[in-house]
Amino acid sequence: MAADPQLIDMRSYPGRNWVSRKLGVWFTDAYLRKSWRFVIKSEEEHGGGGVDAVVWLGDLLDSGVESVDRSEHSHYVHRFHLLFPLPRSPSPQGSHSSLSPPIPTIYLPGNHDLGLHLPSSSLASYARERFTAAFGEVMGEKEWNGWSVVWVDSMGLLEQGEEGKEAREWVEDVGARPNTLPRILLTHIPLYRPADTSCGPAREHAGGIHEGSGRNYQTELDTVTSEWLLRTLGPTLVYSGDDHDSCIITHPTPRGSPPSTPSTIIETTVKSLSMASGVRKPGYHLLSISSTGTYAQTACTLPDQNGIWLGVYVFAFLLLTSLIALPKLLTVFQSRLSSILPPSSSTTSSHAHRRSMSRKILLEDLGTEDDQDESYVFPTFPFGGCGEPAGEGDE
Repeated sequence: MAADPQLIDMRSYPGRNWVSRKLGVWFTDAYLRKSWRFVIKSEEEHGGGGVDAVVWLGDLLDSGVESVDRSEHSHYVHRFHLLFPLPRSPSPQGSHSSLSPPIPTIYLPGNHDLGLHLPSSSLASYARERFTAAFGEVMGEKEWNGWSVVWVDSMGLLEQGEEGKEAREWVEDVGARPNTLPRILLTHIPLYRPADTSCGPAREHAGGIHEGSGRNYQTELDTVTSEWLLRTLGPTLVYSGDDHDSCIITHPTPRGSPPSTPSTIIETTVKSLSMASGVRKPGYHLLSISSTGTYAQTACTLPDQNGIWLGVYVFAFLLLTSLIALPKLLTVFQSRLSSILPPSSSTTSSHAHRRSMSRKILLEDLGTEDDQDESYVFPTFPFGGCGEPAGEGDE
C-alpha cells in the first residue's frame, strides 16, 4: 500500500523561483526512485518472495488537474511509470522473467488527479477520462487471494453532478451483489471520525485528522457518506491516503451492515511516500492476506532525507569549508592585529640593544672603556684664568 507520491513539477510551489523548483523536482524524484527500488528489493530479499501486488492510494501527480494539455499530461504519466517500475510476476518455476507481465496493481485517483468541486462538469469528466486512459478505472473491484478488493471514486462521492450520481450508483450496485468473501475498501479521502480520535503512536503530527475543506480538497468524507459506505460494502479493512501522515483507527459497524461484517472495522491511513509531503519519515504499508480470511499488516518508514541533509551533508560541507578557509582567515587576522596593536616589549628591547651597541662602538673608537672617567669623555675647562690651572695649595 503506497499513498500520495504526488510527483511535483514546475507548477508546484509557484512562490519559489525557477532554480528552487527545478532542484525540488530533481531531489524528490531521486528520493522516490531510490525508495521504490529499496522497497521492492528488500521485500524480495527478506522473505515472502517479494511484492505480489501494489495499491496506489491516490494523488499520483501533484499537478494532474492543472496539466490540461494531453501531451504534457502524457509526459507526466510517463515520468511516474519510470520512477515506479512494477516487478514482474513470477513464472511457474518461481523466476521473475522480463517477459512475464507486471504484478497486479490498482491506481486510485486523488483530488490532485481528478480535482474536487470543479467549476464545470465537463472538466470533471475530462479529468476522469484522462486518468482512466493513463492508469485504469477510477472505481472497481477485484478478487485477490480470496478477498474482495473494492476501490471507490471518493471525490465523485462528494460531487452533486453526474459524477456523484455515477459514483453512488456504482457503490450501490456492488453492495447489492451476493458476497461471501472478506472485503477491503480503498478510498483516497479518509472516512469521517470524531475530532478527538487518536491516530496511534506511528503518527508524527500532534492530534488526529480533523474535518476541513478548501479549494480542491476535503480532509475527510462526511458522516453520512462514511456510514453509507461501511453499511453498503461491509468491509473488514479500510485503507485511505490524502493526509500524508499515519493514522490507524477503528469504526463501529453501522446498523444494517452485511452479517459478515466484523463488529469493528479498522481503517489505516497510509503515510505519503514522498519526502516533500510534510513528514520527516515517509512510509508505506505492507498487508498480507490469506485465502482463509486472516491477514497481517505493518507500517514501514523510509529514511529522513531532510534530517540526513541537515545533520550530515550540511555539517560536512561546513566542516570542509572551514578547513579550507581557516588558514587564510588566520593570516588576515594576524596581519590586521599587528597593524592595530603598539610595538611589543620584545621590539622595544631590540631597539634598546641596538642603541647600546652603537654607544659601545663609539667608545671603542675613542680608545676608552665604558667604565672610564666621565671627564675624559666629556672634558671640562677651568674658569679661573687663562694661565695654568691653580696647583694644590695655591690661593
